[in-house]
Amino acid sequence: MSIVTISHEMGAGGPEIGQQVAERLGYKYVDHELISDTARRYGLQEEKLEHLDETKPSLFERFDAETRRYITAMQTAFYEFAEQDRVVLMGRGGQWLLRGVSHVLRVRVMAPFDIRVKRLGTKLAGPMGEQASPRTVTEMVRRDDTEKAGRMRYLYDVDVVDPALYDLLINTEKLLTAAAIDVITDVCPPA
Repeated sequence: MSIVTISHEMGAGGPEIGQQVAERLGYKYVDHELISDTARRYGLQEEKLEHLDETKPSLFERFDAETRRYITAMQTAFYEFAEQDRVVLMGRGGQWLLRGVSHVLRVRVMAPFDIRVKRLGTKLAGPMGEQASPRTVTEMVRRDDTEKAGRMRYLYDVDVVDPALYDLLINTEKLLTAAAIDVITDVCPPA
């Protein structure tokens, strides 16, 4: 495998795992860089790309030609990064966009909802120990789950949690980050 796509649930540890896998393998790690690069190369508004990357398009946006242009530009940039090979690509439907490509490892990083809420609450705690509202953190995780599911359904007509989309499912409640990194890197050749 020389391309790794990682789909993840908020609070499950996907970005941390992805960054460390890329570092260990000597691969390029691509996450938010994809949005910045796409905006710059195609002359698009970075804020609108971020919005479309994080949420499913509204009813109006679904019929808007500009929205389709932005989505097409994002997908094109995604393919261009994948074409470079030896890359870890975070989210953005990589498990679907690169289906059928034999040298891609499609990973899903997940954890039970309550554990993800607890982890995110800890991550969002301030330097003085102040805590984010448990209700706010719960709503953030719930909204992120809903938006990712809606976006995948709209763009590709698939369910993001369908295990058939992935080669490897990692539950970070059961498998520590270090072990998850070991599993992924054992499957992929170093750069």
